[in-house]
Amino acid sequence: MKDRDIVSLTAVAHLNFYGEARAVLQSCLSVFGGELAIASYGDFGMSADRFGVTWIVDVAAQQTWA
Repeated sequence: MKDRDIVSLTAVAHLNFYGEARAVLQSCLSVFGGELAIASYGDFGMSADRFGVTWIVDVAAQQTWA
């Protein structure tokens, strides 16, 4: 492999956390770095007065290693 060659790696993980998912995901980000996008049920249109509106439904994490 030459110095100018670029290696790309894409990994997809499906994790389930109960309770403090947002804090766990942000902690993982502090360890591994990268970018994290968290979306709750409310972000997808659930009514603000519904139970669970703040629960996380989707997460996108991206890290690039050179």
